[in-house]
Amino acid sequence: LDAVVPYGPAIVTNASGHMSVVNSRALQLAGVGPNTLDPQGGHIVRDEYGEPTGLLQETAQGLVSAHIPPPSAADLREAVRRCCLAYAAAGITSSQDASSGTAEEIAAYQDARAAGELLLRTNLMIRDNLLPHLVGLGIRGGFGDDRLRIGPIKFFSDGSLIGRTAAVTDPFLADPRPDNLGLEMMPQEELDERVWRAHSAGFQVATHAIGDRAIGMVLDAYERALARLPRADHRGRIEHCGILRPDLIGR
Repeated sequence: LDAVVPYGPAIVTNASGHMSVVNSRALQLAGVGPNTLDPQGGHIVRDEYGEPTGLLQETAQGLVSAHIPPPSAADLREAVRRCCLAYAAAGITSSQDASSGTAEEIAAYQDARAAGELLLRTNLMIRDNLLPHLVGLGIRGGFGDDRLRIGPIKFFSDGSLIGRTAAVTDPFLADPRPDNLGLEMMPQEELDERVWRAHSAGFQVATHAIGDRAIGMVLDAYERALARLPRADHRGRIEHCGILRPDLIGR
């Protein structure tokens, strides 16, 4: 990227959203250097001398993206409009936004709904940072109508296969780091508590888990929440559920 964008900051994000490459200027503006520690759930890829290469995995992307101005309301509204047109042209009539994490994003959907531009029946999977606001208003999953409604509370427990950051019990094969077991987005105790908050507030819970270690963590969190508060038709979800051992299938 330095050869293409030598002066201004640049970032290219993988289509999965789980990793980005940034140029030297972006690292400089974000203050990311050889002494920067990996954040919880993230990894700064470094060269043999300990210098960041520009590849940022999972939550480490936030070290740079925090310095990017957020999209405007008009930007978000236009993104929804274009998305709806593309999906409708392909014959798709319903969707789930798997990561609705800001009030501005949710407002953009509501504006599109009011203007008749929300062509897709849309279920919003709300990130858990917004849970206290929903609880404070007395809103639960299912609030809305057949065009736009509040769905599950969404969590992330690990990374991705494409970035080899899914939390696994056996190291990834042929990896530059022979001990690479992927990344946990949070410790088990924190996942338990977050799941409990959403479950006890009456929401369906949906947790991203790809590696077998992460899937086991999610099953533990769901079992503990249900033991504290059994609830019929809770429909706890595991998003992706990629690497499954036989014992996990049984659970």
